[in-house]
Amino acid sequence: MARHRIGLSRAWHVREADGDAPPNWSRSFGRPTGLEGADRVLLVVEGADVAANLTLNGIRLGRPSGFQTRAEFDVTSLLLPRNELLLSPDGDRSPPDGEGCEASATADRQSLWRALGDVSLEIVPAADASIA
Repeated sequence: MARHRIGLSRAWHVREADGDAPPNWSRSFGRPTGLEGADRVLLVVEGADVAANLTLNGIRLGRPSGFQTRAEFDVTSLLLPRNELLLSPDGDRSPPDGEGCEASATADRQSLWRALGDVSLEIVPAADASIA
């Protein structure tokens, strides 16, 4: 089996943070099906235009920023049947208002997609020797 990508760049939602913190972006998704025992699942963020903390199911993954062209995180052991990915922007940059999946929020969705870059899951088969 070759590497396979599952796009997560759409269907993000604005989630209000506590206190004076800026809102966060959240995205839910299911665990990929058909994984073999030694397959790996990477969360990949490419071309992000915002520095942010990234968490999956409440576990901090890291901090992709606009200075990286590609950030990847091995999330294989963190995946649940249903997962929540949360992006918490640093500084004053807040996500656009409205939910990213509503048709009436086209401008907000485009702003969000530009800020996040391309977010995807990459399934790496056990036979692929390029990942340790």
